[in-house]
Parts: sequence; C-alpha cells; structure tokens
Amino acid sequence: MTDFNPEPLFETDERFAEQWQIDDPLAQGALKHGSITILDRLSEALAEVMGPQPDHGDFGPLGIFPAAIRPALTPLLIEKVQAAAIIVGWKLAQPGKPIRPGCVAEELALELIRQEAIAVLEVIGAPEESIEATKRVYDVCEDADILDLFKMDDPAAVAMALSDPSNPALGKADMRIPEWFMPFYGGNTGSAPHPLYGERNPDEEPELAGVGSGF
Repeated sequence: MTDFNPEPLFETDERFAEQWQIDDPLAQGALKHGSITILDRLSEALAEVMGPQPDHGDFGPLGIFPAAIRPALTPLLIEKVQAAAIIVGWKLAQPGKPIRPGCVAEELALELIRQEAIAVLEVIGAPEESIEATKRVYDVCEDADILDLFKMDDPAAVAMALSDPSNPALGKADMRIPEWFMPFYGGNTGSAPHPLYGERNPDEEPELAGVGSGF
C-alpha cells in the first residue's frame, strides 16, 4: 500500500510581504496564496452578480464581500475590485520600502486577500500567532478603517458612512462607494490614483439608495 502524501496547500515564503512588517513564514506564504486565489474568488463573484437573481448570502460567491455592500455590487464594480486586488498583490510582493494602498478599493482588496490567507491558515491548523501576524499589514496602511466596513450590515450605513463632517476631521476613511477609488494623500507620499479612478459609466450601473455610485 502506497502512502498518500497530498500536495501542501501553499508554501512558506520568507520574502513575500516582508516589507509589510510580516515576518512569520506561514503568514507570508498564506498571504501570497491569498493574493492568487482571491482573483478566482472575485471571478466567481462576478459570475454570480451577473446572474438573474444573485445570492447575497454569507456562503455564496458574494459572501467574500462585506454584507452591507453586496446589494450595491455590479459587474463593473467587481471588475474594478479585481484590478485593485492585482495591484495590491503586486505591492505585497515588492522588495524595499512598502507601497501602501492608494485608495479604499485597494484597502478592501487587501482585506479580501488577508481573509483568504486566514482561511487557508485555519485549514492547515496554523498556530494563532501566524493568523494574528496577518494583521500587521495594517502597520503599513494609514489605518485599519476598512475593517469597519465588514462590521456594517445595513447598505444605508455604507451609503451614508462618515456623513458627519466631524468624522473626516478625525482622519477616518470615507467608505462610501463613490469614493472607493479616490486617491489617498492626493496621490502623493508613495501613493497614486488607482488606474481605473474616474472611469464611470452611469448608463450601465444602477444607483444605490439615492447614491450615484457610477461604478
């Protein structure tokens, strides 16, 4: 009888995301794995949202997104998030000084990648410290505001996020969908506008709760 030795789900990588304060090889390998697999997950989400009755539940293809934004997802918006995920994966792989996310969409893509990494770490029974190490990517970001998006369960909460003028004054990111691709820092200080920023097609995409997303 021959022993069955399955292929590992991913390999450790001591270089990937090293500049993002990640020094745990398991976490690094999982983030690299997540940077690849999230593109397949987004393709599945795109196919789902293009169907006649998209499933916005937690366990379908759209379940990778925060619950509050699922009703607002359109094919064009998911395609733009795909582009953001490719950019963020590239940024994670670069040596030298880290290139932090340049807009809310890229921070969302970063969290989707991180959640893919956590999922595969849990499958292999990785130690808790490896899972916790994935959070260090936010040491590179301006903040971890994007995590608030995953706590919202009401679409209106996204549409009206940070409508109080005092919140932007506190330095919080504006997570309303029309602002997802607005460049942080005015496109300066190591950042740049997302390449799809400004490409709007209002004739193709519906509006959400009176908010003209244009995406």
